[in-house]
Amino acid sequence: MNSFKYSVPTPIYFGKGVVKEKAKMITGYGKRAFIVTSKFQGGCKNLALADVEEILNEAGIAFKVNDNVIENPPTESCVEIFLDAKAFQPDFLIEKFILREKRGHE
Repeated sequence: MNSFKYSVPTPIYFGKGVVKEKAKMITGYGKRAFIVTSKFQGGCKNLALADVEEILNEAGIAFKVNDNVIENPPTESCVEIFLDAKAFQPDFLIEKFILREKRGHE
């Protein structure tokens, strides 16, 4: 097999309110979104997910959230999420968020 390079530039945005600032970009990918994230532990709330859900609802985009992502997932977990996404037939995927904030400190 010949060697090759596969490069996928990924922009990463940081900052308060950045999800809502990028609403037009997020909603420009299609009409069905599959969101892959994890459940936050220790009383944390996923504020970025709430912002994304609000943006998608306002744009009339159907979406499904799968929050079953775990650290170092076994193959079975990855297959389960894949099958969930495949059944939903999304136009685009939105990946795990990192934003965390303790409840009561919003």
